[in-house]
Amino acid sequence: MWFLILIVGISALALLFSYEVYRIAFFSPEKKRRTGNRFFSSDPALAAVKKEFLSRVDAAEAADFREITVVSHDGLTLFGRYYEREKGAPVEIAFHGYRSTAIHDGCVAHESAVRYGTNLLLVDQRAHGKSGGKTIAFGVLERFDVFTWAEEVVRRFGAETEILLSGVSMGAATVLMASALPLPANVRGILADCPYSSPKEIIEKVAADHHLPGRVLYPLVRLGARLFGGFDPSAASALGAVGEAMVPILLVHGEGDTFVPCEMSREIAAANPAVRFFTYPGADHGLSYFSDPVRYRKMCDDFRREVLSPREEKDEKKDANLP
Repeated sequence: MWFLILIVGISALALLFSYEVYRIAFFSPEKKRRTGNRFFSSDPALAAVKKEFLSRVDAAEAADFREITVVSHDGLTLFGRYYEREKGAPVEIAFHGYRSTAIHDGCVAHESAVRYGTNLLLVDQRAHGKSGGKTIAFGVLERFDVFTWAEEVVRRFGAETEILLSGVSMGAATVLMASALPLPANVRGILADCPYSSPKEIIEKVAADHHLPGRVLYPLVRLGARLFGGFDPSAASALGAVGEAMVPILLVHGEGDTFVPCEMSREIAAANPAVRFFTYPGADHGLSYFSDPVRYRKMCDDFRREVLSPREEKDEKKDANLP
């Protein structure tokens, strides 16, 4: 009898812990979502980068766009901002990171679209911004949203529309997970900046950062995600998907990234010899562009020239009032 009570007690504690972890890691009620775009690290060493970064954010905020919505495979209304440069031009669909915003993480994509003359769709990931849903699934469910958005672009703008998928952090992991799906042939390439190799690996890494035994706790984290979020964080990974990808991939990571280690991208790149992999010495998480803008622009533009039809490149300062 006492043994049974002990088992029930342990099970109840495990369930309670799983629920609390779900609320901390995965739950995203609308009232607690980030709304502003002008946020940045308070590290004094990044003061110069902060000024440049926020100027890019301001440029994206000031640009004209129109709202686009789609319905996900599981019935959520997803929201996007469409910046049209030229009718018939390729469309870049950009996905942001964990608990971030489309404009914040997409400010470099906006600068690139202005310069290269492509159209841009900045989407609010599920459970972020104006999009529906209350569970952040670390790319496991979001990968299907990538598919939905790509199909919507083809439907709206025509069967000849070329598509480039891009993402930062969780957004990068999301588009890489989507690379194993039967994406429309219109998708010509993927640009992934500082992705994690899998939800499991990043969850365990962040737990370790907080002096918690990630590998021991992960089964309970996974249980919480399955019971309360309706998804399995072990069901997909960027590492596994890239090994099956048939779409050209440009993979980028800062060597000074302390949040998502650069080693995760090294593992991803090793899974597929066709992946173009570039690192940026000293660059922190999501800041490779700002560590060497000239090199980063050339890298991205070379990739675009390779996978997209030729474009007339624009003067970014003239067209977007950028500094």
